[in-house]
Amino acid sequence: MVDLTEFLESLALGQYLSAFNDNDVDFETLHHLTDDDLISLGLSLGHRRKLSAALNFLETNETSEKKQLRTEQRDVLAERRQLTVMFCDLVGSTKLSAQLDPEDLRRLMQQYHHAVSQTIVDHGGHVAKLLGDGVLAYFGFPDAKENDSENAVRAARHVVSSVSQVSPVGPGAPDSLEVRIGIATGTVVIGDMTGASVTDFDSVVGETPNLAARLQTLADPGSIVISAETQALVGDVFDYEALGAQQISGFSDPLPAWRVLHEKTGTNRFDVLRGADITDLVGRSEEADLLRRRWASVEQGTGSVVFISGEAGIGKSRLLKSLRREIVNDDITRLQFQCSNFHRGTAFAPVIGYFEHVAGFAHDDNPERRLSKFKSALGENPNEIIASLLRLKNARKMSDIEPDPELRRERVLVELMEMVELRGAKGPMLIVFEDLHWSDDSTLEFVNRVVDAASRLPILLVVTARPGVEVAWTNDPHVSFMMLKRLDRKAVRALIQAVTQGRSLPAAVQDQIAQRTDGVPLFIEELTRSILHSDYLREDGDRLVVAGAISQQAIPMTLQETLMARLDRLSPVKDVAQLGAVIGRRFTADLILVASQADQETLFSSLKILELEGLVSRRGSGPDAVYEFRHALIQEAAYGSLLKSRRLELHERIGRHLMEHAENSDPAMIAYHLTEAGLRPEAIDFWIAAGDRSNETAGFAEALENYSHALEHLREISASEARHAREIDVLLSIGPCQVQVLGPASDEVYETYFTALQLGDDHGAPEQRFKALWGLWFYYFMLGAVPKMRDLANRLIPLAKEIGDEALELEGHHCEWAALSLLGDFAGALTSTEKGIEAYEEEKHHWMTFHYGGHDPGLCAHSLKAVNLCVLGYPDRAKEIADKAIGQAIRLNHGYSLLETLFCSLIVMMLRSEYDAINSQAGRLIALTDAGRLPPEARDLASGFVGWVETETGSETEGLARMERSISGWQGFWGAWCFPLDAAFALALAQKGNAEAALQIVKTASEMGGNTGGHWWDAEFNRIRGNILLCKDASEHDAAEECFVRAKAAAQARQARLFELRAAVDLTKLRLQSGDLQAARDHLEPILTKFTEGRDLPDFLRAREILDRCNLE
Repeated sequence: MVDLTEFLESLALGQYLSAFNDNDVDFETLHHLTDDDLISLGLSLGHRRKLSAALNFLETNETSEKKQLRTEQRDVLAERRQLTVMFCDLVGSTKLSAQLDPEDLRRLMQQYHHAVSQTIVDHGGHVAKLLGDGVLAYFGFPDAKENDSENAVRAARHVVSSVSQVSPVGPGAPDSLEVRIGIATGTVVIGDMTGASVTDFDSVVGETPNLAARLQTLADPGSIVISAETQALVGDVFDYEALGAQQISGFSDPLPAWRVLHEKTGTNRFDVLRGADITDLVGRSEEADLLRRRWASVEQGTGSVVFISGEAGIGKSRLLKSLRREIVNDDITRLQFQCSNFHRGTAFAPVIGYFEHVAGFAHDDNPERRLSKFKSALGENPNEIIASLLRLKNARKMSDIEPDPELRRERVLVELMEMVELRGAKGPMLIVFEDLHWSDDSTLEFVNRVVDAASRLPILLVVTARPGVEVAWTNDPHVSFMMLKRLDRKAVRALIQAVTQGRSLPAAVQDQIAQRTDGVPLFIEELTRSILHSDYLREDGDRLVVAGAISQQAIPMTLQETLMARLDRLSPVKDVAQLGAVIGRRFTADLILVASQADQETLFSSLKILELEGLVSRRGSGPDAVYEFRHALIQEAAYGSLLKSRRLELHERIGRHLMEHAENSDPAMIAYHLTEAGLRPEAIDFWIAAGDRSNETAGFAEALENYSHALEHLREISASEARHAREIDVLLSIGPCQVQVLGPASDEVYETYFTALQLGDDHGAPEQRFKALWGLWFYYFMLGAVPKMRDLANRLIPLAKEIGDEALELEGHHCEWAALSLLGDFAGALTSTEKGIEAYEEEKHHWMTFHYGGHDPGLCAHSLKAVNLCVLGYPDRAKEIADKAIGQAIRLNHGYSLLETLFCSLIVMMLRSEYDAINSQAGRLIALTDAGRLPPEARDLASGFVGWVETETGSETEGLARMERSISGWQGFWGAWCFPLDAAFALALAQKGNAEAALQIVKTASEMGGNTGGHWWDAEFNRIRGNILLCKDASEHDAAEECFVRAKAAAQARQARLFELRAAVDLTKLRLQSGDLQAARDHLEPILTKFTEGRDLPDFLRAREILDRCNLE
């Protein structure tokens, strides 16, 4: 609509503006004022006539389409949307106004406006304003199309041509007219400037119209300049001249601009729009294989037709491109026909496009050049039908060749089929018709005839179309129908990987892409590229990591046109889609009734239309029905088109309604709507409740997100003791979720618990400090920082005593015995486990299993007591306690408690060399894993022990292979706790002749122990290293002895009698070889006397045998 101020000033009547404003007269009211009204407003006779003439001129030149829109769109709310804006300016208009008689100038301007306006409307644009010598037009409003930017550029080229054909008349008139055109694309708010309703239908707020007008000034007469955004959307449909970065008035930074040269003659829409930025075919192996088989049949002489159907962006063109790449024979005849929505009204448009492409016609070819190119490309003179179709030089008009339209079409079809038949008789042919949904009727009949020919000739005809296209031949025996489905999750990840060129995206980002794109390849690619080109990620070697907080990227500009086009096709019910989008991807009928405040009958009628058009799906009926947007991005586009003020209003309305029915509502939904309404403090309790609810069902990722929202909102509130206390509670809820989602040793876990502890020291209760300390302890436990574990355990125990909570004191000792065991303080760990066993009562303390560490503290105390006892030289008592623990674990039947108990019992059995018992318990561990009660790594753990038994019992090859297959699983899952398996594997490898690999395993494990403080297996690693050296070279006597001496010293320092015995045996064997019997006896006799049990075990019997040999000699 014309702006009142601009309108009056253009007529030199600006002096009346204040009178009109004082009397509430806007431009719409102006049309209804009588002559008496104008007199009362102070207008003179001449000015009244001038105003009346201008209004009549506008009314006369306003298109019927625009009048209809004025009527229909009065009550439409203003919207946010992506818009392509064209600004067209008549060159030399000031000079024309001085040279021409006013009446001639008026006629010329009418011709100019008509030429421009009609061309814009013909290309799907909307004429927003006629500004004297300028025309402002929108593409993408009021109805978006999936190629608005392309339509705008194509319209601009035709405007240049149309205006040049205007013939000015009168003295001083120029021979022809020229225009300059600027085009820009961006997000705008369109509609009423107040944001309430569209009182001025054409008002646009945003920088895009201004940019289009500024770009116009960069254009030469008869040329078009476009913005970088427009050029990116249009792609390679046109040839351009890059103008580089331009300093444009009103814009702080220089902006790149492009001059449009001409349209390319390429026939494949996919190629010109996507250019070279094309990924490999993903997730279509079955479909590609079908096309290969059909082509193989064609090569054998049997024709075939494949009809590929699928929604926009699903991959039809990419599948065809893959087929064309695979057919490498240059002698094959290929005919490629591309239907286009721009030429649906042109008979045989794809055929014309094919010949123009093959001949290589350029936009500036003269008739002689076009004829020469045609002859050169096709090697023949065109017959009169084809020549007429292509408008070649000297060609007769088609109407002169055949006056009757039906016979004329038949003549063309006959000529085309003769071409197909002749080429088909020479050998295999590939014929492709893309986008049949945009076909004109004449081309569709051509397709029908080629389908028939494919039953007789070696032709593979491939036709693509969107759903809804009906043809008569889909059931013919030589026709295969292929409906392309959306990609599954595995294929989605593969396509993302292809777009990132092998660089790994964080799992959370991949999940977000998958959830938002619903398996549509085009959506996946464009959203992935949008994320790659944002500040969202940074490179870290060959992978990409999140640079900041994970947030949702805006819909890429490349998809905006497609998505809004789908919505605008349903403009009568689009507002209902927008309301549903505010609620979410899924919405209920009763809730959208609340949001819309419309009558039920009208609303359900609108929802039915959305359902029939495939925008939403429905479960249930009536007020209980649940609707879901079929595409997440459609929902986002509908939501994004609403003004922010309107969104706030709707979110608050929905949130308040849900709060009134909180007992039956999802707290996460309440929290979401309150947050989006800007009522963040009110949303906190609901975010926490949502987190608690998700936690109850192990939805840790959802709980983490909900708690994080609560924390964010809490931190926006002014600091107080109450706020700090709640903040600590939320942090302590976040920590366990991060452990599950991000990993227990992640940086985020540390930051959460450290922050909670800092706040707790200043503002928290002792119970809060205990939880924060324990969270840090668990972080260091999973990180393997054993000294830190011990230090924190030393703080936990006195804090628990301060609180006066026996359960927390038990947990403090739980942390202590784990740390002391890994440190190698076996005696200290034994004392701590005994305190735990004394304190533990199943009825009182089993609940701790589900809050601290994921396993029962009583079972852990018994299990690690058994391990420590065995190392300290009490293997019989260790076995007794381990067996008792297994019985209790089986009775409690808690998965991870069983895992830990069985693992510790396996270590005891390994130390006692109980091969049959190991196989039995390992089998139980494997069964639990197969039943899904334990993670896959538990199977690797069990296999490691079974493999060791095999190496000890004569099946070295099988055992080593089993251990090698399992090592990554046990090392990655258990770290330092699996040093016994690492040592055993290394020794078995050395004994089999692979000493170098064995030494590397021991070196890696020893370094890990040194780095983490996990020294509990140091003595054994030294002893094993000595034995490996002897396996490598028997002459390594001195180096091996040094290892054994270190092993013995380390064992003695830790009171590890079993390890001391083993080191003494190996030292004694060396002394025997050197003949120093007394030294041999001195190593062995003292340690044997320390053993009061376990005298029937292999280690003791082996030592006794060696000592007896010393005495005999």
